Amino acid sequence: LYPGFEATPERTPELYEAARNALLAKGFPSQCNFTYPQMASSYTRISDGERAANALIDLVRKGLIRPSMGTQVGEGGLWPVVQFETTMACPNVLLDMLLYSDPTLLRILPALPDMLPTGQVNGMRIRGGGTADIEWDIPKRRVIARICSSTTRTVDVKLPATFNRVSVVGAAATASNFGDAY
Repeated sequence: LYPGFEATPERTPELYEAARNALLAKGFPSQCNFTYPQMASSYTRISDGERAANALIDLVRKGLIRPSMGTQVGEGGLWPVVQFETTMACPNVLLDMLLYSDPTLLRILPALPDMLPTGQVNGMRIRGGGTADIEWDIPKRRVIARICSSTTRTVDVKLPATFNRVSVVGAAATASNFGDAY
C-alpha cells in the first residue's frame, strides 16, 4: 500500500483488497515512533482518514514529539535521540490525506478526517509534474480543486463524492472507466 503504487483499487483491486485486509487485521499494535507515520500513511492509502489522524495524535499523546517538532526515540525522553524520518514523515501524512497522486491518477481529499471539515491548501506538488490547490467545505458539499499539469498527459481524477457540477478549464475532459466519482 505504501510507499509504492502497486496496490490500488483502480488498477489492481485484488491486490489492493488483500493489502487492505492485511493492514486492518494487523491493527495498530504497540509502536515505536517512526512507525506511527508509516501506519498513518498506509491508512491514507485505504482512505481511512480517521485511523491516519489517530496514528499522528497517538504520536503526540505519547510525548514522542518535542515542542520543536523534533521527534525522539522512546516514551518519556528515555533516549534523547532525534529521529528525522518521523519528523519529516508527519507533514507527508497530512498531504496524503488531502491528495493522492501518481503519474496517471489523482485522488482529491482521499483520507480527509472528520476533524478537518473545512480547509485550504495551495501549491501541492503532484507526481508527474504540476501543482494542485484544494479548498473544501464538507458541510456545504463544496470542493474546489485547481490542478495544473506541467506536461500534456491523461490523468484520472477521483473526487471525494459524486458532484452536481464539475468544471474543466483549458483541457478536454472525458468520463473515466473507473466510475462516477472519477
